[in-house]
Amino acid sequence: MIENIDNAIQMITFGVCAAISLRMYILTYHRAWFLLMLFNGTCFLGDTYWVLYLFTVGHTPKYFYVADLCWYAAFTFLYLLLYSLASEEEAHEKTVGEWAGPAFTAGMCAFYISITGDYFQEILLALTMGLLLHRAIRSLIYIKRNPTAKNIHRRLILTAVSFCLLEYAMQTVSCFWMGDTIRNPYFWLDLMVTASAALLVPTTRKARRVIKEIRVIRVKKAKKVTRAIREQPWKFQLRWV
Repeated sequence: MIENIDNAIQMITFGVCAAISLRMYILTYHRAWFLLMLFNGTCFLGDTYWVLYLFTVGHTPKYFYVADLCWYAAFTFLYLLLYSLASEEEAHEKTVGEWAGPAFTAGMCAFYISITGDYFQEILLALTMGLLLHRAIRSLIYIKRNPTAKNIHRRLILTAVSFCLLEYAMQTVSCFWMGDTIRNPYFWLDLMVTASAALLVPTTRKARRVIKEIRVIRVKKAKKVTRAIREQPWKFQLRWV
C-alpha cells in the first residue's frame, strides 16, 4: 500500500513538472526547458509503467527494464541540461576532481553487482550517473576557482547533485529491503528524490532569468561601444609603430 502511494505521488509530480516545462518551452523556445521537459517526461513514463503494473498485477514488475531505461534516459537529459547552461570556459574546464563522480559511481556499481548480479543494469546506471556527476562537479569546481564567474546555475547544479546522491542512497537501501511499511527508509528517500526533481523547475527558471539579464547587459555594452566608435572614431584608430 505504501509503495503504491509513494509511486503515485512521484508519477503525478513528474507529470506536473513535465507539463510546466512544456509550457515554458512553448513560451520561450529555449532548449533548457525542452531538455527539462524530456527529463520529467521520461521519468513520468517510467513511473506510469511501474504504477500501472502495481495497481493491476499487485507486485513489482517482472520486466523492470522498461522503467529503468526511462530513468537512465532521464539522467542523460539532465546531464545535457547542465551542459547547455554552462559557459564556454566552464564547458572546457578540466580538473582532476571532476573524476570523483565517475569513481564514486564505479565503486557503487561494483557493490550493486555483488548483491544483484545484474551487470547490464548496474553498468548502465553507473555510466549515466557518472556522466551527470562528472558534469556537475566540473561546474562546481569552475565556479569555486573563478569567484568573478556568474553563478547562474549553481542552485541547479546543487539540486542535480542532491538528486543523484539521494537516488544512490535509495538504491542502496533497496538492497536491504525492510518491507512495505512506513518505517522503511526507502520510501522516505524516494519522496526526497521526488522533491529534489521538482526543485529542478524553479532552479532552471532562475538560471534562465539570470542568463537573460547577462545577455541584456552585454547587448547594451556592445551598443555603447559601437556608438562611441561612430561618434569618436579617432580614439579607436590603430597606431602602427
